[in-house]
Amino acid sequence: MIKLSRFPKVIEELYRLLKNTARSKKFTNPSFSEYINKVNALKNISWVLFAYLPGSTIPVSGIWMAKYSDVTYYIHAGSSPEGYTVCANHYLVAEAITLSQLLGAYIFDFEGVFDPRFPKTNPIWRGFSEFKRRFGGDIKFRLRPRIRYFNNLVQAVDKITKFV
Repeated sequence: MIKLSRFPKVIEELYRLLKNTARSKKFTNPSFSEYINKVNALKNISWVLFAYLPGSTIPVSGIWMAKYSDVTYYIHAGSSPEGYTVCANHYLVAEAITLSQLLGAYIFDFEGVFDPRFPKTNPIWRGFSEFKRRFGGDIKFRLRPRIRYFNNLVQAVDKITKFV
């Protein structure tokens, strides 16, 4: 079952799922205060889809999106272990794309993908990028970021870690 929700009622539930995903996929989770700030900034243009197992009132997966103009932005998503078992996250993304089209969006922005130009930067994004590619669409690469260092020690550490 899928349920469409709006903020602020679902803040804690979505954050619980996001924390679970961050733990299992080994990526950094935003702090709750950072998350609340993002929710407050985007709450008027956002919605959340939750997936539930039959007979359950606790969501097993959730996806947060924001729509501005004709673009829907994928903000965060999370799943419980049960959600991953039944591929609820895949189902929710498909539903989110369909819903965004119904709301008049022409672009569904998945945000980041693994960038082969920087293979050591985020190697765990390979799987996430493959997940996104399964939904079709075009990959757009941006210009390489220019990083300016204000501390020589930080610059030296960054250069060393690129070779490790």
